[in-house]
Amino acid sequence: MDAFGLNVFIVISRLEHTGRSTPGLVSVSSTVVGDTYNAYTLERLPYGVNPRMPAGTYSAYQRYQSVDGVTRYDPPRIHLVGVSGYPGGQIHVGNRPGETTGCALAGTREGIDAVWDSETAMRAINSIIDADATGNITVIIHNYDNTPGE
Repeated sequence: MDAFGLNVFIVISRLEHTGRSTPGLVSVSSTVVGDTYNAYTLERLPYGVNPRMPAGTYSAYQRYQSVDGVTRYDPPRIHLVGVSGYPGGQIHVGNRPGETTGCALAGTREGIDAVWDSETAMRAINSIIDADATGNITVIIHNYDNTPGE
């Protein structure tokens, strides 16, 4: 958060996981602009190969391209900073758990082990960040039972 208390808040509230994924809700708001946005999220399970990121509070930024500069992200991804064991932890476009390696996917509609209209959701999230224009993004991930970590 900056000295003026201006910030974008992205809150992911996880629901109880299914046998294949972790559904959730995401709420995006800004202390600068009055816009808010709500959508669905989908993550992998808390265990196994490429498990979901740990619950916690993280700073973040918009990421416009891959580390090697080859792939441009449109819409931009939200890159979380300081996620233990997840140097590339992000919120990004995708529909099913197999389309992420521990990141969160956002969508305007939910399905069984899926989110849909992911690009639309990510554009809406990024539009609030762009309108806010402070560059200060905080992502808070809550587990459904409020347990810390996984």
